[in-house]
Amino acid sequence: MKSSRLTVMLVVLAMVLGLASLASAAPIEIRFLFPVQTAGALAVAMEDIVDEFNQANPDIKVNAIFTGNYGATNDRIRTTTLAGNPPHVALTEMVQAIALDELNAVVDLTSYIEAEGPGFYDDFIDGFWRGFQLEGKILGLPFQHSVPLAYYNLDALAEAGLDPDNPPTTWDETKKAAEALLAADPNRLPIVSPGDAWVLQGLVESNSGSYVKDLETPSFDDPKVIEALQFFYDMVHTWKLLEIRGYGEASEDFLAGDTAIMYNSTGSMAFVRDNAYFDWSVGPLPRNTVHSFPYGGGGLYLFKGHSPEEEAAAWRFMKYLTSPEITARWSRTSGYFAVRKSAYELPEMQAYFQQFPQAKQASDLLQYTNRQWILRRYGEASQLVGTVFEAVLVLGEKTPAEGMEELQAQLSPLYK
Repeated sequence: MKSSRLTVMLVVLAMVLGLASLASAAPIEIRFLFPVQTAGALAVAMEDIVDEFNQANPDIKVNAIFTGNYGATNDRIRTTTLAGNPPHVALTEMVQAIALDELNAVVDLTSYIEAEGPGFYDDFIDGFWRGFQLEGKILGLPFQHSVPLAYYNLDALAEAGLDPDNPPTTWDETKKAAEALLAADPNRLPIVSPGDAWVLQGLVESNSGSYVKDLETPSFDDPKVIEALQFFYDMVHTWKLLEIRGYGEASEDFLAGDTAIMYNSTGSMAFVRDNAYFDWSVGPLPRNTVHSFPYGGGGLYLFKGHSPEEEAAAWRFMKYLTSPEITARWSRTSGYFAVRKSAYELPEMQAYFQQFPQAKQASDLLQYTNRQWILRRYGEASQLVGTVFEAVLVLGEKTPAEGMEELQAQLSPLYK
C-alpha cells in the first residue's frame, strides 16, 4: 500500500514539475498593431510575415492585430496608452513620432541601436532616419516609406507628339506638355493629382521652399511656398490642365487611360504594375529650381509600460521586420521602398528590378528626398493646413497668397 502511495505521489510530483517546466517555457507574448492603407492582400502578407517570425522564434509569440488605416491605428494607440495598456510595437505614421513623444509613450531606441553596432544604423537609407530623430532621440525604426512621383502613360505622350523617353521635368516643360496632350485628345485629362499638403510639398521644395523653419516656426506665407502653390493653382483653375483627384481615384483614371500623367505616391506602384495595359514610367515631380520632394509613410515604435523581457522580445521582432530580407520582400509586395541599403543588393531585388524597371527608377530618386513637414501640435496644425489647402487649391475660393497668409495667421498662435 505504501509503495502504491509513493508511486502515485511520484507521478503527481512529476506532473507538477512538468507543468511548472511548461509554464516557465511559455513564450513571451507581444501585441503588434499594424495598419495597411489598402488592406486586403497586404494585410494577409503582413500576417504571413508575423507567422514566420513566430515559427522561427518559439520563445516569442507576436499577436498581429490589423487596425485599419493610419487614422484608426493612431486612435487605438492613444486610447490604449492612456488606459495603461499600450501595444508593445505599432506601425504608424512617421509624423506621429512627435505626438507619441509628447505623450511619453515610446521608448528612445538609441541604446538598442547602438548595441547593434554602427553597421546597423548605417545600413538604413540615410534620409529615412530624419523623420524619427527628435532632440537627440531616435523614436522609431523606418519601415515603409513612399514619395510622391510623376507617373507617365508613354503611349499617350507619343500620341501627342512628345518624346516618351524624355518626359517633362520642369514646371515650364510640364505646362507645355499638358497643353500638347490636351490638344491631341481633349477627352483625356492631361494631368491628375491629389491636392493635399504632402504632394504639394514636392512642388514647394522643387522651388527651394519649405512649409516650416523648425518644429515651432511655420512658414506657409514664404514667397517660395506661395509661388509653388500658385503654379499648381494655375494648372488647375487658370489653364485647366490638371484635375484634382484622390489617390485611389487618380490611379483608376491613369489605369483607364483617362489621364496621361498622374502625380501619386510610390505606394500606388504595385497597383499600376499589376493593372496597366500600356507602357509607363515614373520620374520626379517637376522642378522649378531643384529636384526635392518629401518621403512619407510609417515606422515601427516600441512602447513603454512593459517588462524588460517583453521590451527585449519586441525589439527582436522590430529588427526582424526591418532586416534586409524582410524589407526587400515587403517592398516587392507593397511597392514601398526597402529601408535597408543592403536589401537592394540581394539577388531577389536585383531580379525584381530587371522585371520591374519602374521600381528601380523610383529607388534612384531617393537621393532627392527630404522629411515630410512636421510641427509640434501636429494634429491641430495638419487640420488647419488641410482645410485651407482645400479652400485654395481644390475649391479655388482664395488665391494662394490669400490662403497662405490666412493659414500662417491661424498657425502662429499655436507656437507662442
